[in-house]
Amino acid sequence: EPVSRVEQRRRAGLPPLEPMLSKAPPEPGAEAQNGLLAGAPVAMPARWAAVPDCERPNKWREAMDDEDCAFEKKQKKLERELAKDGKKIRDRNPYKELIPQLQTLDDFLAANGKAAKREKALVVKFYSRQCNACLRIAAKYRRLALELRDEIDCYEVESLASRALVDGLNVTKVPSVQIYDPDGVTRLADSTCMPDDFPRVARKVDVVIQSMKKRRSAHRLVATSYADELCEKRSLAPATTKPVGDVCEICPD
Repeated sequence: EPVSRVEQRRRAGLPPLEPMLSKAPPEPGAEAQNGLLAGAPVAMPARWAAVPDCERPNKWREAMDDEDCAFEKKQKKLERELAKDGKKIRDRNPYKELIPQLQTLDDFLAANGKAAKREKALVVKFYSRQCNACLRIAAKYRRLALELRDEIDCYEVESLASRALVDGLNVTKVPSVQIYDPDGVTRLADSTCMPDDFPRVARKVDVVIQSMKKRRSAHRLVATSYADELCEKRSLAPATTKPVGDVCEICPD
């Protein structure tokens, strides 16, 4: 029986497929016309390698675009203004504190339990260290987490380090985002999120936030609850640590 590329990569322990970029590849011979070998990577000039991303020309930026840099500039200005009054900016949260890493199914279920207690939506980004597009959405995801932190809990999962969790949540491509109502671990959205598509993901998050406020009772009727499925997968996996309280509330032993 034929096996899909996604399944072949999963069995081989490879990261999920990275979606094709929205920009079409150059026409054959275009690189040669520009004096470059076809397919040869272009190294960043040394003069730009040592400066922050936002101080580089657009073509040499690795993670930030103009919108990201404008937000970063606004943050730094606010920080300077507050420093004059002896205050610290609330938004200068380290990335790892603002967006914790999830590695195991227990981590995910515990995050879901915490979001349930706070009555927030749960947003999880999946990425790979080997994925350039994943790097380019990091600043956008951080901005989303900052601006909506009173309404959503944001996390991220590195696909190579969290193979079992990626498989358990049926992730097939990176970068991608899943959005949950923590009541019943109900998945409300599952979408790839290339840099050019991130505004669409942000709109989905906003729709979920509004739905949590107005139509939450209908979520289990129109979307799928994964609580039973994930608890069953957890019961079959070898226990490595004692489950925390938030996990036990979803999957009572």
